[in-house]
Amino acid sequence: FSRKTAMKMAPRQRCVLLVVVFVVWAPVTALLRPTTRLRCEVRGGASAMLQVEEVSPSVVSARALKEEADAAQRRGDFEAALRSYGEALGALAEEGTTSAQAALVAAGCHVNAARCRSKLADHDAAVRRCSEAIAALDDEFSSNVYDTTFPAARSLRSVALYRRATAYDALGDQTRALDDASVAAALGEARAEPLAQRLREEAFKRHRAQMLTTPTQTQPVGHLADAATKLLADPKKLAGLLPLAKQLATTDGLRNMGFEPKRAEHIASFVQDLQPDGVERWSKRLSTAIKIWRRSYRAVSTAWRIRTHAIYGLVFSWMAMDSLALFRSS
Repeated sequence: FSRKTAMKMAPRQRCVLLVVVFVVWAPVTALLRPTTRLRCEVRGGASAMLQVEEVSPSVVSARALKEEADAAQRRGDFEAALRSYGEALGALAEEGTTSAQAALVAAGCHVNAARCRSKLADHDAAVRRCSEAIAALDDEFSSNVYDTTFPAARSLRSVALYRRATAYDALGDQTRALDDASVAAALGEARAEPLAQRLREEAFKRHRAQMLTTPTQTQPVGHLADAATKLLADPKKLAGLLPLAKQLATTDGLRNMGFEPKRAEHIASFVQDLQPDGVERWSKRLSTAIKIWRRSYRAVSTAWRIRTHAIYGLVFSWMAMDSLALFRSS
């Protein structure tokens, strides 16, 4: 049988031949090709062939139970939904089904069960459910959260991260909540971006309040001056700290603290050459400098407080002198 033979046949005979070939060949090809192989990336970066087989009966029953649970969740019957989600996961666990479809169904059950737990104010259980959903996706698909090979797995992962972020937020763990919300927003979860923005603003406010309530911010002058005064009050005790200062004030140590190389070398050489009697002399000099600085600070503070009165006094004095000069001239 060849193309020339087919062309010599009548049109009606060719149509009958095509119908016979289609009817016979389609079932044969279906039997000869039971599975489809998809190229994918698995955890660890190694390339492998993932067998996507026909849906097993356990996956079919689990999907049916999940649909019942979803309906119960929409009605607000969260206890019944949790029972159905548990039955669906049990159906998958009985046969030990490990496939892409089973992983997606299991992750979906865990994610929706986490929402039910959050509605019932059981946020710890919601966190565990979301973590189990992410673990189920990691076991079957790539653990790289930004992998775009499987859109369904990526979507489920983003929802699981978002719901875990809301549970962490309800538990008061804003740091973990911000981490999960940021990743979920990067994966395309629209609800995660407002949550991440709010958590960032709250974190900034907490950090700012903490910085403003520290002693070095509210009373920098008094605390630093008092600490230096107490340290310099006893020169002998200060001289006893000289060995520790020599161990800490090395060139490499000062560089690690952020000093420039030349400045670090200069300070290190000064400290290393310092002797106990020199420490006592420097302590006296520093004590005198702190006293002078305190007096200057008080004077400047006093002048700043009475600045308005001083300005009014100068203006009044100038007006009085001008009036006196005018009176004398007249």
